[in-house]
Parts: sequence; structure tokens; C-alpha cells
Amino acid sequence: MQTTSGVCTMAKWIICKDFDVEDFDADGIGDCISTELCWEEYDTEEELLENLQSNLLDENYQPVKLNTLKEYALLYPFRIYKAVDILDVEGKPDV
Repeated sequence: MQTTSGVCTMAKWIICKDFDVEDFDADGIGDCISTELCWEEYDTEEELLENLQSNLLDENYQPVKLNTLKEYALLYPFRIYKAVDILDVEGKPDV
């Protein structure tokens, strides 16, 4: 958390992964595929990077150890966001 001129800012790192889900609609069109989103939130860039380094596996089930979030974002079809909350001096959202 950073404080500037009585205003605090707090950053969160968010990753959005999308994946296809197969389903069957017995009353309608039958087989169908939809895309669902999975959002995960992290307190620090390092925490997100560590999670990717330990949980993404290659075809031989070995961890994919890249050095930066940018490298992962270029290699994999997910999106990474840095969200900043602006808080007042008391730590409440500045509405």
C-alpha cells in the first residue's frame, strides 16, 4: 500500500483465464460448447508469478519456469491486469 498526499493506493494483480466447457442441452440444440472465465486475484506481482511458475505444466508435466508475467502472457492465452484501489486516509474506498 502506498500513501501520497493523504490518499492510499492498493494494487491487486488479477489473472483471467478462459476455457471451453462442453455441455448437452436435451431440450434444445443438443451438444454445445461455451466459454467460461476464471478470475484469480493476488496481492503482489511476485505472488502471481510464483503461482504461475509452480502450477503451469508443459506436456511432460514439468513446471514452466519463465521469469516475468509478460513472458507468460505472451506464451499463454490469458490476460493479466493490475488493478489499483484508491483509498482515503482511513483506508476506506474513496467514493
